[in-house]
Amino acid sequence: MASLETRIRNLSTRLGTEFKAVRAEMDAIGGGAGHDATDPESAIRLVDDFIGGSTESGEIGELGWSFTNGTIIQRSPVVSNHPGIIRRTSTTTASQYNSLYLTNGVAAGPILFEQFDEMRWIFSPILTDLYNLRIGACADASSGAPSHGFFIWKDASLTNYYIMIVNGATSQTFEVKACVSGEWTKVKFRRVAAGQMRFSIDGGSEVTANGAYVPDGADMLQPFATIQPTTTAARSFDLDFFSMKLVAPTR
Repeated sequence: MASLETRIRNLSTRLGTEFKAVRAEMDAIGGGAGHDATDPESAIRLVDDFIGGSTESGEIGELGWSFTNGTIIQRSPVVSNHPGIIRRTSTTTASQYNSLYLTNGVAAGPILFEQFDEMRWIFSPILTDLYNLRIGACADASSGAPSHGFFIWKDASLTNYYIMIVNGATSQTFEVKACVSGEWTKVKFRRVAAGQMRFSIDGGSEVTANGAYVPDGADMLQPFATIQPTTTAARSFDLDFFSMKLVAPTR
């Protein structure tokens, strides 16, 4: 029988080999231990739990979100299982867009759709009426009706949420769930291939969008959330989580 020292050394070698294999496999699918943030050609991941940052534009959350009009505060008290919530509140100006966006320009999209992989949001409305709400990715966060992008949408005249996939003059809309005050909604968007994307709500089955309505690969998009009151009463929503994956670039 091999000595204890030899057996321990062999076990260590075998575990090291298995770990490297698992890491390589996870890296190949774009996640986990194999991700190397120092590699400029590694897949890109952005995550925000909105635990850090301030309430000033350009300093929201860990990623430094900017906003136009209205206010943002850190929600208190803290909600169980939802660390780091921010509350986005509109002005009392009817029809004014109150945007939250990731870049330094409300109409600047730094990401080509062909580079997009996946995006997730977790949010909750405070009330369910007298506002329009859009959360997702678009080319111009200052517009109430983006011409390119994908987002979950609540219209002031409707009681349910919808998913909209839009490419110029063409769009596809899916009715997905009722809008309920204080209820958390989880939405995931995923680009499958060129001209193909899917979405899911609250961890449910993925739905495939018609390729005719999916943004073009060259469309420049950015993450955004916009609330627009339809009267002089302010409206708010809570934002708990955001994440985005981009495919590995060739720099």
